[in-house]
Amino acid sequence: MKQISSRALALMMALLILMSSAVWTTAADVAPVGKLSVGTISAKGVSLSWTKADKAYGYRVYRYVAAEEQWKALKTTGELSYTDTDVTAGGVYYYSVKAYRYINSKAVFSESSNYVKVIVPPEKVTGVRVVAYNESSISLSWTKQQNVTGYMVYIYNPTSRKYQLRSTVKGNNCILTNLQSGTEYKVVVKAYVEHGYTVTGDFSTVITATTKGPVTPTKLKGTSYPSKGHIELTWQGSYTNSGYIVYQYDSTKGMWKEIARTKSAKHTVTGITETSTYTFAVCSYTVSDGKTYLSDKSHYVTVSFKSSDLPDNGYSQDMAEKGIFGYLYDAEEKCFYTASDPWQRLIGYNAIFDVCAPFTFIDFDTVRLDFKYKGKDWRVQLWKGQYGFAFYGCEVGVYTKPSDRKLAHYNCASDDELLMMELDFLQKKNTVTGESWVKKFSRPYGSYWWCTGFIPGNIFGNFQNLKLDMRITMKDYEMLSGFTSALSKNGIHYTIKGLDVYFIYA
Repeated sequence: MKQISSRALALMMALLILMSSAVWTTAADVAPVGKLSVGTISAKGVSLSWTKADKAYGYRVYRYVAAEEQWKALKTTGELSYTDTDVTAGGVYYYSVKAYRYINSKAVFSESSNYVKVIVPPEKVTGVRVVAYNESSISLSWTKQQNVTGYMVYIYNPTSRKYQLRSTVKGNNCILTNLQSGTEYKVVVKAYVEHGYTVTGDFSTVITATTKGPVTPTKLKGTSYPSKGHIELTWQGSYTNSGYIVYQYDSTKGMWKEIARTKSAKHTVTGITETSTYTFAVCSYTVSDGKTYLSDKSHYVTVSFKSSDLPDNGYSQDMAEKGIFGYLYDAEEKCFYTASDPWQRLIGYNAIFDVCAPFTFIDFDTVRLDFKYKGKDWRVQLWKGQYGFAFYGCEVGVYTKPSDRKLAHYNCASDDELLMMELDFLQKKNTVTGESWVKKFSRPYGSYWWCTGFIPGNIFGNFQNLKLDMRITMKDYEMLSGFTSALSKNGIHYTIKGLDVYFIYA
């Protein structure tokens, strides 16, 4: 056998080294990424991060393309994080990462890291609106989104103070059923996608929707009139109500019994002779498609009926019950106001009264809102100013006269012509931080022909420091048109909600 030359031996050794190197540089021998994690996820991008691989030169990020059934490289980076911005809301994505090293000028990649599944949340739902509503349901719709499985509709629960899931739908509309009539609901919607698990988007903007039907009466009050043998009940209602049911509590049977139905927000309980206390409550109702819908009962009020309660002060009992000279005192609001049926109602109204007012030390600003309605001339007049030396306040009067009456003398509104209204009386105050308006008193929402309030003080001539924040409910859209036209002619801005007119007289 020939001896192997030293040159041949060296060549064999080099081949062995190269073969050994090729074995050492397989993928299994390159340290892989320890763990791939997902950070923030949104339609703007998916952020990924991973732990460092030992002796790695860099990393390559892959995303699985379902349509091609293969992994495709997204990015080669030396960093330990990457954000994929090429994503869409509602999309599903899979990611993995490989580490690599250069061996003999060749990039050798590790095995793939763990893969992560990412569902990009849907976008915030927009365009939510009420399409229709009735006494027990509300129909909603919103802008349709792509790549979503469906939508979740929530209603706010005032007891738990949380939004509760009410319905899950596939399309971009929903009907919420089994609702309470005449009730205001706060609703939000969010989209969701489902791919093994559910991911939801953000809540939509809150919308408020109110079912048709009766609104529960509030501010129920009862006043005893022993000399007449009756009790007067008044409450705050709503123009949406068809009418009201008055209940009296029967203590012997332990139950409420219906005693009257009325269209107006007041009722007189007559024929009372027994000295005792009486308890009342009121609910409202609406009628639709032959069905009657009832609201919840109002809070109850207990009224004492005692002959001994009548004052013995030299005035007639009738005057005592109406208030001396037709005025009463509201201890809660700390203001005087006119009774519902004072002696002044017999006189009516004439503009000459305003002309003569300064002679009685009454000084005020006023505006007359004149319009025609159902064959009559109507006037709603507003006053604010000084009443004598001791009081200042405001008035809102409702007057009518036949259109063919040439004399400009108006009758005070009859019971059928009363208007539902409420007001806040405010006064401007100057402070070190600037000007502010302070509420001095309010008159509650109810039926009025003359809504008034007066408080002690002196504000002669400073009428610009007073204003009335008003709400008046019209009887129908014909009256609404006439009244708002009168406001516009007098430069008074207003807003409308149903038959309610909101405005400020300053």
